[in-house]
Amino acid sequence: MRCIVELLGQPPNQILDAGLKTQEYFCFCPRNHSWQLRNDINYSGKAGYKLLHSLDDILYALPVEDSRGQELFLFVDMLKKMLDPDPTARITPEQLLQHGFLTNADGASPSKEPEPTAGEDRRHLRRAKATKRTHESVDEDAGQNSKRARNAV
Repeated sequence: MRCIVELLGQPPNQILDAGLKTQEYFCFCPRNHSWQLRNDINYSGKAGYKLLHSLDDILYALPVEDSRGQELFLFVDMLKKMLDPDPTARITPEQLLQHGFLTNADGASPSKEPEPTAGEDRRHLRRAKATKRTHESVDEDAGQNSKRARNAV
């Protein structure tokens, strides 16, 4: 369940409210009226390599040419729509048959930019914070170096 939540994002609260086994994997937080993935579950099985943190990683994992890149983009968009945890937002079979990836329409593009999954959002946030810290550190070092240069003169 943890991998599913990391890869696709947490299902909406209304879906978890209706789930028969929600309490096996999630705990309800009355303070903010939401569900959170339990962290006390003992996992059994073999440890494996985590190749993807989100479906968007597929776009960056495979270097492809422009024409193949559009096809890969459409494939990821289709997967996201098929795997949406909210059944009311999930693509229907009829809509799926009209999707650009399956119709092979030249220049076909998804209806909109694929939305990042929860895992992707967290990674972008971490990258932004790390980049900000790096820039702050570089700026601070530059400021100290210019002070030293002035003091040396």
